[in-house]
Amino acid sequence: MRHLLFYLLIVTTSLFSCKKKGEVVSVVSEENDAAEIVEVVEEVKEDTVPRTSITFIMGKDNSEYNRYYALAGNYYRVSQDDKTEMVIDTEKSILGVCNYLRNHPPENGLPYGLVNLVSHGNEFLDLSALVYPKGPRTSVQTLEKALRDSVFLPLDTNIIDRHSLIYLHGCGVGNNQKLLDNLALAFGAAENGVKVKSSKLFEYYAYLTKNKNPQSIRRYFAKTWYAFYHPDSIPDNKGFVEILSKLYPEESVEWEEGVRKRFQTNPGDLYHFSFVVPVVWEEFYKEKSDVPLVNTRKRRTDWLMANQPLLE
Repeated sequence: MRHLLFYLLIVTTSLFSCKKKGEVVSVVSEENDAAEIVEVVEEVKEDTVPRTSITFIMGKDNSEYNRYYALAGNYYRVSQDDKTEMVIDTEKSILGVCNYLRNHPPENGLPYGLVNLVSHGNEFLDLSALVYPKGPRTSVQTLEKALRDSVFLPLDTNIIDRHSLIYLHGCGVGNNQKLLDNLALAFGAAENGVKVKSSKLFEYYAYLTKNKNPQSIRRYFAKTWYAFYHPDSIPDNKGFVEILSKLYPEESVEWEEGVRKRFQTNPGDLYHFSFVVPVVWEEFYKEKSDVPLVNTRKRRTDWLMANQPLLE
């Protein structure tokens, strides 16, 4: 069984929030943890100077409408505030990153300070980055299996230590604390004390100028609202507005604007997108004899049709 997840987003910078068109206010919000993460990054930079910083771009863009990886790569190469000494775009797996760090210790003899990981992802499932080359996508379950199978060897404290920070840049993955904890274990947290942080907000990058000057790229965070619906009953725009209005009655948001727009034209615009979320349903039986026989497609269909809650 599958459900579609409808995302409506309003984008904010890490320093300012575009509340309405033309109105800019400082970010002071319980829902916006981006500023807190930025503060942690600044602490790492301050406490570990002259430690080396490095960014891993862990994917390739598949759409001209979402140049996430390309823009992030340029951002961490030229940004005055967030530029890192190295930007690596050849490693697309967590194991690949670990091995790269192990095989390329900082020349100054100190452990890495900031390690950025840029990967698409979501709080419900996983990251698009793989666990290891040609392996599965990175999730709580796939990392747990890799850790049980001793796929990862802890990184020595001359590579990363308790003052190092692994900063995962994705969409809302900071809401999945178990994923962050397993990533920390993959990087050897039990031995070296490294921390893994990620924002609970959506994150992306965009140009401020029409001539697409790399120097004008900025990083943005987006507040999100969710609406779930079954793929067999997709609401129209009016239906989406009604759903969002009922789910978030306290929000003063122009839902119609966000529902109409599938792509953002300017930072601060409302827009939306949808994607499929698999749903796993577990049934427990006390006796082995109670377990239904579902070894054919027809039997699986018959069993599913007899369980009304699964169809809702």
